[in-house]
Amino acid sequence: VAEPPTSNPTAHAPKPQLMLKQLKVNVNLTNPGLMMFDITLQGRTYHALIDSGANGLFMGRKVVDELKLKTVVKSEADQVKLADGSYLDSDSVLRTTFSLGKYKDVDTFHVLDLLDLQAFDIILGMPWLRRLNPRIDWKKRTMTVKQNGAYHRLHAAISAEDAHLANLLLSALEFKQALKKKRNQVYLVTLNHLENPDGSPIKATSDLIGKPLSAEWQARLKDIVDRYQDVINPDPNWKPDFPPERTVDHIIEKIPGVEIKQRPLGRMGQDELIELRKQLADFLDRRYITPSTSAYASPVLMVKRPGVDKLRFCIDYRALNSATVKNAYPLPPVQDILDRLNGATVFSKMDLAQAYYQVRVAPESQHLTAFRCRYGLFEWKVMPLGLCNAPATFQRLIMDVLRPYLDDFVMPYLDDLLIFSKNDEEHLEHLEKVLIKLREHKLYARPKKCEFGKRRMKFLGHYVQCVHGKTTQICVDPEKIKAVQDWPRPTTQKEVLQFKGLAEFL
Repeated sequence: VAEPPTSNPTAHAPKPQLMLKQLKVNVNLTNPGLMMFDITLQGRTYHALIDSGANGLFMGRKVVDELKLKTVVKSEADQVKLADGSYLDSDSVLRTTFSLGKYKDVDTFHVLDLLDLQAFDIILGMPWLRRLNPRIDWKKRTMTVKQNGAYHRLHAAISAEDAHLANLLLSALEFKQALKKKRNQVYLVTLNHLENPDGSPIKATSDLIGKPLSAEWQARLKDIVDRYQDVINPDPNWKPDFPPERTVDHIIEKIPGVEIKQRPLGRMGQDELIELRKQLADFLDRRYITPSTSAYASPVLMVKRPGVDKLRFCIDYRALNSATVKNAYPLPPVQDILDRLNGATVFSKMDLAQAYYQVRVAPESQHLTAFRCRYGLFEWKVMPLGLCNAPATFQRLIMDVLRPYLDDFVMPYLDDLLIFSKNDEEHLEHLEKVLIKLREHKLYARPKKCEFGKRRMKFLGHYVQCVHGKTTQICVDPEKIKAVQDWPRPTTQKEVLQFKGLAEFL
């Protein structure tokens, strides 16, 4: 943007002009390109627009009048050119202090009768941007400025999602009085239905994520799910029975000559003991555990679950795991799973209920799973959480169960199953085939963690979705990368090394 022309002493010189190129565009408050921040003057907060198309700093006269700021009248008014080629006069300037968050500054502003659309009160243009050289992240809508060696990250005050225009109702008398005020501006907006050149209605953004599933198709889907309520039991208090004999049992093979050291019992509070007794009774009732005379014993811990007021029953199997021969059965690489989804348009997923408890421990290995607590010594007849080879054992089982359909329309990752199809009709058939296999092998799913017949699905930390009805789009769940995106910019050698360690870990 060119600097304002310098004044020429000749009689026929044009009046100096200030450029405000973006003003017309900024009428659209929902434009995601807008960057507006809360700016504080004399304890009051206003909206400041960051505008690289303006080659000056401008303040609305409303702000000047409200704060009774002292202005200096220009010897000759400047002309401010708007985006549509029209002009506004700026006949005064002022110099004042202001703050953006913790960042404090002082600068000179041209006073201007800004369009009163309740969008912004102040414009910070190129002179201010050049002087500060802030780092602007348009995607996250943040601006970082440096002052006295410290970085200040500022977040946009109005975003595309939450910006809106207020509905203000005026009586005829109030409207007449408003028209008498010189600075008030009135606009008439008419809304018309638009159509594409071919005559078809314009598509909404949501239509791009696959064609909506019909009510008739969803009714057929519900009928399938209802017919397999023994697999997807809607009762929140339902728990799986003791598992049947399977081709896969969990076997623990000790490393010869390695001793399993016993760990001491930790103390528990009253609430922990009450929950421990409750869970032991439940395990005994379902025949998951049995009293033991084993020479081995791992300690029990009651661990608070994150985000909920519940305790989780855990066993410290570190000593046993260090003396166990590791099972090399692989887990499928997540990227390989996602690659198989190309061309899929509809998805379902199931989370198997208490999956590890649906695998028996081989009789010759049960004594090694023994655990002790205040109420005795017990050993597992089903596979508990915490054993180093438990994931490999369960992956082997679920791969064997679903082997006829692997990669064609189902991908299991431990207890998470994803069913995917290239068209809606096939998907009903594919889903029922998977449910039949689960019923045959007495494996069960948790209804609250199941989703059926979706165009967009979250799976293994990614979102998979059908776009334009034929293309499969995959993107990382924003929550999974939020910590990296929000990592502060390293300013010291130590902070650089910390970030390097994070990057290498990922």
